[in-house]
Amino acid sequence: MISLYHQYLPILIRDLEVLPESVKAEFDKGHWTITRSKRRFSSLPIDHAHEQVNIRVKGVGGMIGLTENPSMLERWILTGSEISRVVGEFNGEHDHNDDEELPHHEEGYESQHHFQRHVKDLMEVLMSKGNPFEEDSKDLVTLDNQVCESATASLSVREVESVGQDQYNNYRKSALDSNEKLLTAPIKRNNSLLFHEN
Repeated sequence: MISLYHQYLPILIRDLEVLPESVKAEFDKGHWTITRSKRRFSSLPIDHAHEQVNIRVKGVGGMIGLTENPSMLERWILTGSEISRVVGEFNGEHDHNDDEELPHHEEGYESQHHFQRHVKDLMEVLMSKGNPFEEDSKDLVTLDNQVCESATASLSVREVESVGQDQYNNYRKSALDSNEKLLTAPIKRNNSLLFHEN
């Protein structure tokens, strides 16, 4: 399934590049999420919200055999969101006052303390080993143990973006622009030499 998603990434990029200006303006305003609860910072991308609805409907038996039965698929398309709403209401998701803003689940003391501990640990590593963002050397050094990688691995990491860009351009030209290849044509795997593989 992962390969299917990355196969269609060039199509998504191409579609985003040709969006109408009115749609781009809405994206820039942040109108690409759905807020399903009154909890702060809990908006979801639209496709993620759809997946949650699908999971809920599957849980009550609404998705079984849909692809094999056109009338059942049509029924699900018409009623799926309402089934999801009713199930959510039954589970008490809408019991709170509509005007009440609820805290985010990571605003509690334990979550904040956990986050602070991680920041402190990271700062200790940075202070003891040196800030990697101030490093001017061409060497590739791992942060945790200061191991200096080989020149081949370092070069491989430095070239990964241009290799990916070239592959994207070739795929887009051959599969999207000229239709020389199928959209589902295999994408060549890169065997880059990375950390500790030398």
